[in-house]
Amino acid sequence: MALGTAVIIQMREGLPILPDPPERVTRSLASHRGMERPEVILVAEDYRTALALAGALPWAKVAGIATVGADTGATPPFPVVLNLTGLLDIVQNDMLLLVDADRGVVFVDPNATALAQYTAEHSKISPKHRLYLDEEHQPALTTDGLRLQVAARIQRWEDIAVALQQGADALYLPMGNALLTKNAGEDTLRRELFRLIDEASGKPLIVSDNYSLSLPALLMAAAKADLTFAVPPQETMDGLGFAELQAEFREAESECYENDQVCAMPRIAADLGSVSGGEASHEDAQAFVESLAAHGATRLILSMTQETLTEGALVALSPLLTAAQSSLLPAFASASPFSFNAFGQNDLENSLATALRLLIGAGATGLIVPAEETEATKTLVRSENAEECRDLLRRALLEAEG
Repeated sequence: MALGTAVIIQMREGLPILPDPPERVTRSLASHRGMERPEVILVAEDYRTALALAGALPWAKVAGIATVGADTGATPPFPVVLNLTGLLDIVQNDMLLLVDADRGVVFVDPNATALAQYTAEHSKISPKHRLYLDEEHQPALTTDGLRLQVAARIQRWEDIAVALQQGADALYLPMGNALLTKNAGEDTLRRELFRLIDEASGKPLIVSDNYSLSLPALLMAAAKADLTFAVPPQETMDGLGFAELQAEFREAESECYENDQVCAMPRIAADLGSVSGGEASHEDAQAFVESLAAHGATRLILSMTQETLTEGALVALSPLLTAAQSSLLPAFASASPFSFNAFGQNDLENSLATALRLLIGAGATGLIVPAEETEATKTLVRSENAEECRDLLRRALLEAEG
C-alpha cells in the first residue's frame, strides 16, 4: 500500500516527457528543504514507461505506479496497480492517490477519515508508510517554523510499543540492539526484520550496523518498509566503503530478482558514531560530508556512542551539522543527558533538554532519543525557538574556546 501525489506521464510523438513537480510537491520541497523527498504515484498509459522513469525524478521518490495497461515486465520494488480502464480520464496531476496493490485498487483524493478507516481495516497489511492522524504523531516544529524529526532509540522489543504510543517519527536501532542477531543467517535475519516491520506499523526504520547483516534480507525488508541502513565510513577504502557496499547490494538485488523475490534498495546512511577527537575546520567538515554524499550516503547518523557532550565533542559536532545543512543532507544526532561541567559559567543544566537545545542550535534535522523520552522531546521542540537555540550554542562554544 502506498500514498502519494499523482504525477501523470505525458507522451509526445510516442516518447515520454519527464514530468515537472506538481503544485503539492513544489510546496513540500519548499517547506521541507533538506528533509525527505516527497513521495509520488506515477500514473501512465504503459507500465514499462512509468517504471523506466521511476528513477529519473530528482525531486521525488516514487512510492507506487498506476497504469491503464496490463503488461508488468520486471517485478516492481513498490506497489503497482494495472489495467485501470479510464484511469487517465479521472486522475489529474496533484491529486492524492492511495494505491493498494494487494487488492488491486486505487483511491483518488481520499479524505483523512477515509484514509484512517482504510488503514484500520487493513491493519494486517504492513505498508511502507501508515497515516497517523493523532496529534502526538504530527511533525514537531519549533515556534519559528523549523521542522525536526524525532527518532526513538530502540534497544528491546518492548521499546517499540512505547515509541509508537509517544508519536515517534521513526525508529532507530543502534549497533548492539537486542532485536537483530549479529552475523545471523539470511532466513533468521529476514524473520527478525519482518517482525520488526510488523511491530513498527509503518514507521520509518533506521538500522545501524557494522557490516554484519545479511544484504539479501535487508533488500527484502526494504521492499516492505521505509528502511535506512547506516554503516560507519571506512576511510581506508575507496569511496569510504559506500561504493563497495552499493555494489554488493546490487549483486544481491540481482540474485533476489533471479529467485523471484520482491526486494528494494534501502537508503544508505553514514553512522559517524563518536565525534570526539579534536576540532575539525568547517572546510574539512564540508569536504568530508560532501565526499559522503558523493559516494552514496543519503543522511548522517551521529549516534554518539559512549559519548558525553564535552566541549571537545560539541566543537567537533557543530561543523559536521553545519556541513550537512549546506549539503542538504539530513542529519540525525543522538541525545541523552550529557555532561555539561565545561559550561558551568553559562549555568547550563545537565539534562536531556539542554542537549536537545544544543543539537537544534547546531543544525540537526533529526533527534534520536530514548523511546520513553519521545513525547517529551516533541513537546520541547514545539516550545523552542531555533534562533534562541543557536544563541545557546554560541554561548557554549565561546565557553569552550575560553
